[in-house]
Amino acid sequence: MKRLNRLAAIGAALAALALPAVAQNVKVTPLGGIDGEFCPQDRALVFEDPNGTRVLYDPGRTVAGPSDPRLGKIDIILVSHMHGDHLGNAHNKAPNSGTCEAPDMSVSSMPNSLAVEIALAKKSKIVTGSEMPPFFAAKLISTINVANWQT
Repeated sequence: MKRLNRLAAIGAALAALALPAVAQNVKVTPLGGIDGEFCPQDRALVFEDPNGTRVLYDPGRTVAGPSDPRLGKIDIILVSHMHGDHLGNAHNKAPNSGTCEAPDMSVSSMPNSLAVEIALAKKSKIVTGSEMPPFFAAKLISTINVANWQT
């Protein structure tokens, strides 16, 4: 019984120490076409876990390519479904180009998609479901093979 009480006390102490970690929140940052706005065409969100893991949800069309300074480190790209406005068939040339009513989507991201371009530049993993894994695998492999062939 004494040993059980000691284990319970140790468990309670560990739980109390873990509370600050549990209380931390995930930071959510919208990456819209216009700073301070999240317009009807905007999709991209960055989720940053307290441990530093950063997830880009639906790069969409308002992330200004892999070099967009708002991206920073991206560990995982999560694409919800296969529509161009979610995987990024085109994108802004720079943050804050265009307006909410008329966003700039002048840069084509095809044939690869903005999700693939960012994954390659940031060495990120793409997480998807349904019919999407073969599509992204083919794009990643063909882009890597072309890059290796050219060097």
